[in-house]
Amino acid sequence: MDLAKDALAALGRHPHEAERAIRLFRKHDEKMLRKAALHMDDESKLIDLAKQSRAEIARVFASDRGEEKPKGDTAWHDEDGERN
Repeated sequence: MDLAKDALAALGRHPHEAERAIRLFRKHDEKMLRKAALHMDDESKLIDLAKQSRAEIARVFASDRGEEKPKGDTAWHDEDGERN
């Protein structure tokens, strides 16, 4: 994740924006891993989850770029909704 954050900064993103993007991705990734763990023996469900995950993260990053209106900025919140 540090390498990705450094790459975003090198591409011109402000360090805070890069950190925010990493937090958004990490939150999304951990959520999807927990969902996938429930279906380890169901390949078709895992494929569906992967497709859903890809679409969801695309929406999150599109929203982050301002391409669609965000539903609320929770990148700085932990699982309980508390700010980090």
